[in-house]
Amino acid sequence: MGYYVIGIGGTGAKCVESLIHVAAAGLIDGTVNILLVDADLDNGHLQRTNKTLQIYRDLYQNFRGTSTQLGKVKFLESNIETTQPQVWTPFGKESRPTLDRLFSYSTMQFIPAGLMDVLYTEKEKSESLNVGFRGHPSIGTAVMADAVNLEQEEPWKEFCSKIANDPEAKIMLMGSIFGGTGAAGLPTLARLLSDKFRKKRGKKFRLGCVLMLPYFSFSSPDDLSKLQAHSEEFLLRSQAALNYYQIKLAEEQEQIYNNVYLLGDSNRPMIPNDSSKDPPLGGRKQCNPAHFLEVYAATAVLHFFEQDMDAPVKTYTIARKAGNELNWDSIPGGEDFELALANLARFSYAYLGFFSKKISKEIEGPDKFRNVTWFVEFIKKDLANVKKPLDRVADYCEVFLGWLDQIHHFKADGFTVALFNTHTYRSESDVEKQIYYQVSFPEGDKYGDLYNTKGRKIASTFEDLSRRLTRLHPKDIEKQGASGLGRFLHALYQECKVNQ
Repeated sequence: MGYYVIGIGGTGAKCVESLIHVAAAGLIDGTVNILLVDADLDNGHLQRTNKTLQIYRDLYQNFRGTSTQLGKVKFLESNIETTQPQVWTPFGKESRPTLDRLFSYSTMQFIPAGLMDVLYTEKEKSESLNVGFRGHPSIGTAVMADAVNLEQEEPWKEFCSKIANDPEAKIMLMGSIFGGTGAAGLPTLARLLSDKFRKKRGKKFRLGCVLMLPYFSFSSPDDLSKLQAHSEEFLLRSQAALNYYQIKLAEEQEQIYNNVYLLGDSNRPMIPNDSSKDPPLGGRKQCNPAHFLEVYAATAVLHFFEQDMDAPVKTYTIARKAGNELNWDSIPGGEDFELALANLARFSYAYLGFFSKKISKEIEGPDKFRNVTWFVEFIKKDLANVKKPLDRVADYCEVFLGWLDQIHHFKADGFTVALFNTHTYRSESDVEKQIYYQVSFPEGDKYGDLYNTKGRKIASTFEDLSRRLTRLHPKDIEKQGASGLGRFLHALYQECKVNQ
């Protein structure tokens, strides 16, 4: 059985970002093939997801790919494969794409040119699309339908070849229904994929989608005539799109989607922006904070992957419990999901806030940890070769904790997210320098405050964790399939668990 995910547009990329962290927590049993689609290759959301994806794949290669150094532990258990290229753009090598250039409007015959004049304004035909479709799915749909070549062009050729050879393929599309690229790409790609694999329908092919309804807003530009998205139009656009889906699905003799997940939020916080400037049209500066609804999107993917191949066609919605606080009772996935994320969070916090610093000091020069048992047994013997892979572990812990912190900074009408206490550290982002997450820790040991362990008798301080690692025997860890540097990470991940 194979899993395939297509993240479309900036929102689709953010949903994939959440899915990567869910995979890091060991919640996906199998290989996930990911393809990203965006008209704006410099989009900040896309760049952030690409960075997270690359770090994950580097770690997987270090500790899972060539050997099973981590053994029987959930961390990084899921393999994530990407296409070549990793991101597909409908513009190919076109440096300044416009609608009229892409469709050779200047050389069109009278009737098709007249049809374009009826469907699109002069601005829509001539405006540069190098920052995406500017919230105009009518432009994106035309471009997408014309540009996608599932048979001949990479990465579609490779991606579809895997699906064709997979006896049980599950494909999930993710994106917004209210913007430009997602709203244009979701129905277009769904139709093309459904038509291509029509003969595999039934027990060999399932297609699902996560439709993200409006869940944020931003200030209006000073010049309302600009060709760009306007958040005050999101609800109207979503209503029109949902009507389209309802009509088209009712007309079809065969359903395009096996599962549809609708996710939105009535609290639509204003995305922070310099009030002296218009909202970014696209590019690197379009890098909104992570949002808890993207966690819901990841749980929708898990639910879809867990469905039987012959499960009935359904549209899914979900509602959180009433109140001004989002806690674990409102997150799909139950206790298994909570404990897996808690394990990953505690590990990341402990590694980045304590162990990574201690190991770095020893690498730079002998420090007081040179005789600590866990350091001697797991790291000291191969000290010359541990810096690069352990630095990559620190990179992942930083992007995960930064992502987690952003989710908890959601505030609207007194509403708060209370899954973790991210006040125990500080995360900053600098889009200008392309540093998306930079984590710092306060003085003192706040490890026990990160997550409510509900009275479980587990390590609650860094020092306690260090003592527990010291009492472990390397042979016992090796029996769990761990080897090399993976023994240390295996041991630390196990000691950070909250379900022991």
